[in-house]
Amino acid sequence: KIMNFLKLQKSFKKIQNNYPTERLPKYYIAFTQTLLSFEKENNMEKENLIDEAKLLIAQLEKSFPNHPEILNLKALNLTSEIVLNPMANGMALMEDVNATYAHALLLEPKNPRTILGQAEFNINAAKFIGGDIKSSCKNVEKALALFETELVDGFEPSWGKERAKTLLNNDCK
Repeated sequence: KIMNFLKLQKSFKKIQNNYPTERLPKYYIAFTQTLLSFEKENNMEKENLIDEAKLLIAQLEKSFPNHPEILNLKALNLTSEIVLNPMANGMALMEDVNATYAHALLLEPKNPRTILGQAEFNINAAKFIGGDIKSSCKNVEKALALFETELVDGFEPSWGKERAKTLLNNDCK
């Protein structure tokens, strides 16, 4: 799994070098780095991946300040920071994650990645701080239904459908 991410990342870096002003290569580099940060075992490597992705996300936000997919990516990256060090980052970043998803939802209320991301974050937070996950599981179902009808243009982000199915089958039973 990690090898596939590394290959993808290398390809996107080549594309970014050829098209430095394009949004999607930076997005996918930051996305793969963030996903890799969840997979790595070495905390220093995780932190480096998170920080590198955070720099790209900041560049994307500057050029595209109200883009829901960039906000979803930012929230996912903040989540990876929480996972890196829950005791230090959990309470400090939890509000930022929720605010980022809320902003993305205002911009695009039917974005399945936003609905799924926020629901998954809340499901995982409930494991640590307690709380009911029924409404979050309903949101995972809502996201899955939206994935079924989503029309994706070109290389725009389309990930999340399989993740929604996994959450429903495992966490929401």
